[in-house]
Amino acid sequence: MGITISVGGQEPIRKKTHKSVHHLTHLEFFETYKNGERHFIKLDFEYLEGFSNKDFSNIIFEDCFLYLDFRNSNLTNSKFIRCNIKEIDLRNANLTNALMTHCLVESALFKNAIVDDFKFFENYSDGATLEQEDFTNKLIYSDSYILGKALSEKEYKETMGIKMTDVTETAEAVVDIWPYVKDLVYENIVSEYVLMNKLVEIVYRNDATTFEHILLPTENENSFIIIVVNLKTASIFGHYRLDLTQEYSLD
Repeated sequence: MGITISVGGQEPIRKKTHKSVHHLTHLEFFETYKNGERHFIKLDFEYLEGFSNKDFSNIIFEDCFLYLDFRNSNLTNSKFIRCNIKEIDLRNANLTNALMTHCLVESALFKNAIVDDFKFFENYSDGATLEQEDFTNKLIYSDSYILGKALSEKEYKETMGIKMTDVTETAEAVVDIWPYVKDLVYENIVSEYVLMNKLVEIVYRNDATTFEHILLPTENENSFIIIVVNLKTASIFGHYRLDLTQEYSLD
């Protein structure tokens, strides 16, 4: 069953649904657009490749779930209607004469987008309704979900305690790490494949139960990107690149 969010008495925004979704793969979507189709309804695309640096002019997205990277793409005359685009990336995209309305836009990125005659009204973020003035004064400058913090070796080791224990099978997420990881993908620190498939190699917790280390794989089997989570504040403390060829004592 799909989950909906009802905001301000308006038409509910689809958060996630697999019922009655237009079952196009993203490759089929590209081909369908190439063949002249411009109106797409109830697409469900999350962390897929191939949407940046493309021409999607005159396209209409209606009731779609789009967590996509549209950076540098041409979206002139496009329309986003009742879509969930919380993690869409529109930085440097061309939104000339585009329309965005009744969409969920909490973490959407717009910095350096071309927004001549761009129309933005009755969109939603954190329970508030946003209008053109909100976009012009704030959202157009939105650049990143979370400012990543690369930890020094000293900062990293201070989160380890006396020993670390493997809690991969029992750990429950206290914070969503993936928006943070998405920023690391942009910085070429984590591969897009790891993000798209939400790959976690192992999770360790220190003996004081204050920090968890979430190890993400890299192209090198002996190297990991560690997302360090502060369990007390339920927040991401930072990230650290670990090479297991160096000394690292784990329980």
